[in-house]
Amino acid sequence: MKKICTIILILTIIILELNAQDIDQNNHVSCDSILQSRIETSIMFSIGGRMAEWLPAPNNPNCETGLFLIEFTVNRQGKILTVEFLTKKSSTISDKLKNELLKVAKESRFSINTNSPKKQKGNITYRLKIKEKTPPNKV
Repeated sequence: MKKICTIILILTIIILELNAQDIDQNNHVSCDSILQSRIETSIMFSIGGRMAEWLPAPNNPNCETGLFLIEFTVNRQGKILTVEFLTKKSSTISDKLKNELLKVAKESRFSINTNSPKKQKGNITYRLKIKEKTPPNKV
């Protein structure tokens, strides 16, 4: 009887954990909302003589972490013309996140620079990490 109760308890815990996760149509398990809220996104860029006007953050439903580098080409008006994911300089990720990073990089905008070349290269680095837990405040 004790073994049966233990097995039922373990199965209940497993079911509760699975219910706390979202499963998409392809049976990929997404992270739950608690873990999703702990993912921190840092976005850095490098391109001479320009400021960022818009650097959107990626959607990261599977809570992947790592450092990801995108190389881009921008025109004088600050519009992104091309984007390329630099696999050798980036952490390993799913195709879903890779495509999302390329999409948001393409949506980025930089300041106008009429003195720049017609096409100017730069890069965007996305750092996705889990935020450190902060201890509760003591009163």
